[in-house]
Amino acid sequence: METLKNIIKTIIADLQDVEGLKYIDKDWGQLSYDPPAVKYPCALVDVANVEYQPLQAPKEMADLDIYITVANLRLTPSSAQCKRKNDSFATLDLIERIHQKLHLTPNEKYAPLVRVRVEKELVDSGEEIYRMIYRTSYKVEPQANTTKVTIRPAIYASL
Repeated sequence: METLKNIIKTIIADLQDVEGLKYIDKDWGQLSYDPPAVKYPCALVDVANVEYQPLQAPKEMADLDIYITVANLRLTPSSAQCKRKNDSFATLDLIERIHQKLHLTPNEKYAPLVRVRVEKELVDSGEEIYRMIYRTSYKVEPQANTTKVTIRPAIYASL
């Protein structure tokens, strides 16, 4: 799990360079609080859907999705007659800046992040929330204190 933690920490550090974000953290449910435990606009990072595939023993390949939840308060009307119409697109502009920062950024510990999709989350509050989903992979190396075990298969034959 050390590499999962490092991936999240690296992404959080990269997001600090994105103009306009006021709160960046690992997602631990901040948006579910009333009031939410964030400053807007925010980006919350978490790992989901980790799949492990065996390589040459004892190594594995981990394929995973990274969720980046981007939330902002909707304080600007977005009708066609609104004078500040462009302000209603602030969250979409922020999503594009996040994508420019993260997409295919090289890293020594894991494969570059590749955008899979963006989903809008429908909420009753005045928040506008999108989930950006990226995919990456990394090789799981055995721990230094791991003992290599050889398993001999049981073979049965009948004539």
